[in-house]
Amino acid sequence: MSYKIINFIAFIFYTFLFFNILHKVKAYDVPEPEIKVYSNGFTVSVPDEDGISLFAFHGNINRPMQHLEAGQFSQDILRKKGDRWVFKNADTKLKVGDKIYYWLYVLRDGLGHRYDHGEFTVKDILEENIPEKEFSRNVTSSNKTDSSKSSSNVNLCLEQIKTISQVNEILYILASKDPSVARTLKLSGEDSQNVTAREFVVELITKNLEVTDVIVIDAERGFDNVITFTVKSLEDKVKLILASQEKLKGSKYQFVW
Repeated sequence: MSYKIINFIAFIFYTFLFFNILHKVKAYDVPEPEIKVYSNGFTVSVPDEDGISLFAFHGNINRPMQHLEAGQFSQDILRKKGDRWVFKNADTKLKVGDKIYYWLYVLRDGLGHRYDHGEFTVKDILEENIPEKEFSRNVTSSNKTDSSKSSSNVNLCLEQIKTISQVNEILYILASKDPSVARTLKLSGEDSQNVTAREFVVELITKNLEVTDVIVIDAERGFDNVITFTVKSLEDKVKLILASQEKLKGSKYQFVW
């Protein structure tokens, strides 16, 4: 098989990989919820879709939410009711003109999605209690301990989403280049001439980046203290780039990719 054909196949593979990840991250947007106000409380719900495993509601009555605070109401719904995921509160009587401030969190296919800055003004109140079918028992309650745990879980998911977004951006740039350089990186900055280029790169990766599972295949010094080196896989290259964005920030070293 010729070199050009191999390059073309590799390019198609990396492009497919990028768009597959991008699709999983961006294919779902949390819809505007349906909010119903009853004589003894209210419900907030979103329609079910394949892959949804959790629906969380965080809200306040007549007090705006402060970013991602747990709120007066904080509940994780772990089981859908019929074809909807429903939060209910049967202890709060609302009146016309009251406002519900809220944000939502939906876990779908292992990825978290938020609906931020929600605001609902009560205009109509149903003259009946919340139907029994709306009651959801498989939830984590909104006490202080559970609220803190829920907020921690949300923050963890947000960090995972941030990392996935960074990976998407890097894969997009790499897929636009010749796949033959998809495993190559350049390290700029003053280096020690007392060791080989490969030894210097390996030491920087393990000590500065604290990455120990990436194999440096070869490395070569060039002009202006730039070392060009190759790693074993695209995944290793992405791992080093992500680590360098945090660990090398403000230092004299920089990865060029």
